[in-house]
Amino acid sequence: TLVGTPAAGSGGTYPLTIGATNGVSPNATQAFTLTVDEAPTITSAAATTFTAGMAGTFSVTTGHDFPAATTLASTGALPSGVTFTDNGNGTATLTGTPAAGSGGSYPLTLTAHNGTSPDATQAFTLTVGEAPSITSANATAFAVRSPGSFTVTTGHAEPTAALTETGALPNGISFTDNGNGTATLSGTPASASNGTYPLTFRASNGVSPDATQAFTLTVSLPASLPVWTVASDGGIFAFGNAGFFGSMGGQPLNQPIVGMAATPSGHGYWLVATDGGIFAFGDAAFYGSTGAIHLNKPIVGMAATPDGHGYWLVASDGGIFAFGDAAFFGSMGGQPLNQPIVGMAATPSGHGYWLVASDGGIFAFGDAAFFGSTGAIHLNQPIVGIASTLNGQGYWMVASDGGIFAFGNAGFFGSGAGSSAPPIVGISLDRASGGYWLIGQQGAVTPFNAPAVGSLPSPPARPIVGSASQ
Repeated sequence: TLVGTPAAGSGGTYPLTIGATNGVSPNATQAFTLTVDEAPTITSAAATTFTAGMAGTFSVTTGHDFPAATTLASTGALPSGVTFTDNGNGTATLTGTPAAGSGGSYPLTLTAHNGTSPDATQAFTLTVGEAPSITSANATAFAVRSPGSFTVTTGHAEPTAALTETGALPNGISFTDNGNGTATLSGTPASASNGTYPLTFRASNGVSPDATQAFTLTVSLPASLPVWTVASDGGIFAFGNAGFFGSMGGQPLNQPIVGMAATPSGHGYWLVATDGGIFAFGDAAFYGSTGAIHLNKPIVGMAATPDGHGYWLVASDGGIFAFGDAAFFGSMGGQPLNQPIVGMAATPSGHGYWLVASDGGIFAFGDAAFFGSTGAIHLNQPIVGIASTLNGQGYWMVASDGGIFAFGNAGFFGSGAGSSAPPIVGISLDRASGGYWLIGQQGAVTPFNAPAVGSLPSPPARPIVGSASQ
């Protein structure tokens, strides 16, 4: 009996001689052939990686088999530019240059056949890596204080590219990799962030080379901004893109209007009268007034809190009246003053304020810092208003002749002295550029490092007494 299990790799032909003897000559002999058939095996790796645009090759190999030469075949879609060739010797070659855009994963099935069952099959994965490219535009434009968004996109890449940004971004703008081959440049550029920002975008996925793009973000000032002026009879005049939300013009007033303040949204405003009466319009809420109480001195101005949920009123003796979420940080009420208070400005945090007297004397409370005053110098005309810089590290005072006095980090952008605009009654901050407008009693709104928003074509029936901007 010829019996057993041929070992792996033993496939082939084994010539044998079988002899039979029984003591009677002659002995019998037989030339005998044992053939061991062996099914094929695939011995090469089950995966390889090529790179798009670069020549690649991979050899498929098989193990010992018998009887016929093993043939190799592949099923499954191949990337453009790549072929599978059976070499006729138990090997095959996967070779070629994957076309641009062919990056990805290609599942294949390799089959080896030599007539002995079973055929050998192998689940094989060809991965085509592809370096990234950036396909979006190389520039965009945002506007100060207006939401903006730009999507950075990449071309076909394998694996998915990660995106990064280098270069200083304007305050209020961020760069976010979305994890899907795109990124987003978005946000609301902060006040005074106008300018040109050179950036570099980089896309990388481990396949060289990385893609880079020189990108330019331009932040411009808005074409128009909201400015309101108010007359002593409560009439409202809207300039730029300011909305009209109502007025007291033509309505009976116990006392004349002396000032106003706008809500942070720009969709409302408050008017204040000399008796502290408050008139709220648009999304401005009423938080209280002094209209029904006795005042030692008349109200001369007001300021809103940063969130618009409160406001301060100031009297000519420096008395402060706080309403809503406006906190009391101190006052000059009951203190001797060389000249009466004519206005106030709040710090950007809402945790302090400045009072200004007609001689330019400054009184700082809360987190409002003292940066200087004109209290000890001769003025040609009295001070009539004050405005804080965007970050609260300085302020401007304006005199009735349009003279500007800048302190701290407040820049001097020009004055109305000698112009036809006086008498000036106030100053309003341009929150986009950091400049200012001077407000004339007869309706002029004069810009300095701020966009022109227009003026009244003729003097109003009642004099302008205040203004607000947003």
